[in-house]
Amino acid sequence: TIWTQPTGVAPYGIAMVGKQIFVTNWGGSTPAAETSEREVAGVPYGSTHIDTKTGATSEGTVQVFDPENRNIIKEISVGLHPNAIISSKDGQFLYVANANSDNVSVIAVSKLRVVENIPLQLIQGKNGFIGDSPNALAISADGTTLYVANGLDNAVAVIKLGSNSSKHGSDKTTILGFIPTEAYPGGLLLDGHTLFVTNLEGEGANLNTRQF
Repeated sequence: TIWTQPTGVAPYGIAMVGKQIFVTNWGGSTPAAETSEREVAGVPYGSTHIDTKTGATSEGTVQVFDPENRNIIKEISVGLHPNAIISSKDGQFLYVANANSDNVSVIAVSKLRVVENIPLQLIQGKNGFIGDSPNALAISADGTTLYVANGLDNAVAVIKLGSNSSKHGSDKTTILGFIPTEAYPGGLLLDGHTLFVTNLEGEGANLNTRQF
């Protein structure tokens, strides 16, 4: 071990762009003190800010570290339960999957702030449902298409990145569609024009017709 640095609550994903390290904190920032506006609850790894109505985690963050000077540059608020994080090939943007917000936060590396939040619901609008649980990411070589594994949808969302979220993007960010997978996709790897998907819960939903 040559360097260590405390993170926020439940660090999950990590990416490096240039000389900066970006870490997703599943449970958000480390609480300094409890107030009437920000309730704190204990967790196995310390404590975290929670929603006073639901008791669930109330924030998620991405911390930016400078390993050379061994300090924290900034902590960026994103969605709830941020997990996977991936950078564009040119290093200009970072994409963060927020499992409990059903979206992806896009961070501009030069500004160190969120420039777009991309909703990922299979059915959007007032009649839509929550609980898509995005948890894995892959991006095309030209940086214009983002693939997101929606665990509870058993599908991979295919996103055309717009001008706010990609150097070579155009117009607005749009969802091109969803690729059906087996049960709970949780890992993505893009090799050329082939997308590999790992499914955490086996082969998917099956009907057992064997007689016992």
